[in-house]
Amino acid sequence: MAIYIFIALITGGFGFIEVFGQEKYSKYKPYVLFLFTLFLIWFVGFRECGFDYENYSHYFDLLHTNFWKSNAEFLVVEKPYALLNYMLPSLTAVYVVFAILTCGIMSVFLYKNSPYPFYSYFLLLGVIVYISFMGQYRQGLAIPLVLVAFSCKERMQRILLIALASCIHVSAILGLLVFVIPNRILKGKYYVLLLGLALVSNLTLLVVFRTQLGSLSGFIASKLSYYMSEEEGLVYGINLAMLLRLASFCIFYRYRSFIQQNPNGILYFNIYFLSLLIYLGLGFLPQLSGRGSLYFYVMEVVVATILLKNLRTSSQVRGCIFFFFTAIALYRQMGFLLGESGESYIPYKNALFNIF
Repeated sequence: MAIYIFIALITGGFGFIEVFGQEKYSKYKPYVLFLFTLFLIWFVGFRECGFDYENYSHYFDLLHTNFWKSNAEFLVVEKPYALLNYMLPSLTAVYVVFAILTCGIMSVFLYKNSPYPFYSYFLLLGVIVYISFMGQYRQGLAIPLVLVAFSCKERMQRILLIALASCIHVSAILGLLVFVIPNRILKGKYYVLLLGLALVSNLTLLVVFRTQLGSLSGFIASKLSYYMSEEEGLVYGINLAMLLRLASFCIFYRYRSFIQQNPNGILYFNIYFLSLLIYLGLGFLPQLSGRGSLYFYVMEVVVATILLKNLRTSSQVRGCIFFFFTAIALYRQMGFLLGESGESYIPYKNALFNIF
C-alpha cells in the first residue's frame, strides 16, 4: 500500500505546486515529468499484480505458440496483440513494451495539452493508471493513442491513429465519433436534451440491440455477444459515477468562458460531454458503456486543468474547484485500492523489486 501512497503524494504534491506555485518552477517540469514517466514505466511494466494478471498469463501461454492465430480467434483477442505475445519471450516483456508505449504517449499528450500534467496524472490514478495501465492494458494503450488522435488537426492523422488503436483494442473505434462533435459550445438546453435521449436509450434499446446483434458476424459481434452473456442483468445508469461526471460537466459549463480561452478547450469540453452520453446511453451494455466512454472521459483531467489555469479572477472559486477534483480523485483511489479490486494490487509485486 505504501507505494500507492507514495505515487499519490508525488503526483498530488507536484500537482499542487503546478496549480498554486510560481511560474518559475515550470522550466523544470519537462525533466521531472520525464523522470516520473521512467518510474511509471518501471512500476507498470515490471508489475506482477493487477487486474486480469492471471488471465493474461494464461493468454500468453496460449499465444506464445505456433498456433497463435487460431488461439487468438478462440480467445477473441486482436491479432496484433496475439502476434506480440508470439514474438516476445515472456509476459513481462509484453508488459514492459506496453508500459513504455502507454506511459510515454500519455505523458507526451498531457505535457502538450494539460497546463498541469502532474495534477492530471493525480486525477487519472484511480480511473486509468491502476485500472487500465496496470489491468486492462490493451485498452490502456489504445486510450492515449485515441487522445493523441483527438489533438491532431489533420483528419487523416486522426483516422490512422484511431485505426491503429482499434487494432490493439476494438473499442477504440468509438473514437471516430470525434468527427461528429461540434467545435462550439451549445446552449444548455441542448445538452440537457441529449442527456434525456441517452437515458431513453438506456431504458429502451436493450431488446432492439439483442435482436440486431444476432444478424451480425465477425470479431466485433463475437466481442459484444461475450460481453452480453457475461453481464446479464447488469445495467449502468444514474449511479454515483454518473452523478460525479454530471457535477464536473456542470462546473465546466458554468465557467465555459475560461475553457474557451484555450485553442482546444471547446473541442475537449464537448468530447468530455460525449463520455456522459456513451456512459448513460449504452448503459444496458456495461462493458461498452464503461470502457467505451473512457476514451472521452479522460478529457475531464485536461479540461479541469485548463479551467484552473485560466480561472484566476477568484482565488476562492479556484480553490473550491481544485478541492472538488482532488477529493473525487482521492475517493476513487482509496475506494479502488481498499475495495474488492484492491486484492489484485495489494501487496504490490514487481519482477525487479528485489534489487531495490
